Amino acid sequence: MFSHRSLPQCTALRRLPVPETLLRTAAAGEPPEDPVWFANGYAACELAEGHDGDHADHLWDVEGPDAAMWLRWHDDGGGGHRFATLAWCTTAHPGGDPCELYAGHPPGHSWAVADPTHEALTADMAAHPEHWGLPPHQPG
Repeated sequence: MFSHRSLPQCTALRRLPVPETLLRTAAAGEPPEDPVWFANGYAACELAEGHDGDHADHLWDVEGPDAAMWLRWHDDGGGGHRFATLAWCTTAHPGGDPCELYAGHPPGHSWAVADPTHEALTADMAAHPEHWGLPPHQPG
């Protein structure tokens, strides 16, 4: 996978609306592998920080190879959200990796967006390998 990620990921989170989410997973033609996960789950925006419009998180793939179920929400204090079946972005990185966001998403394809959680874990593993069950760094 392409590793140069230059845009920080949006850090917006949203608790999944449990009853509605579970009803949608039960009704899905191709339900997610573990629908129970959604009972305690949350959505994390996958778009680049500072994007316009709604936040968005991929929940599960739908029947057929070209679309997925996404939760879209906004931070206006009203708690509004919607489930949307959206087609995948058809742009591919020159290295061949497809964009893992929906068609028409705001600027910043998935390969350019850096997940701050992943980066924080990677940095902590490098700084404190023994906390992760890894061998300590050898002075060198």
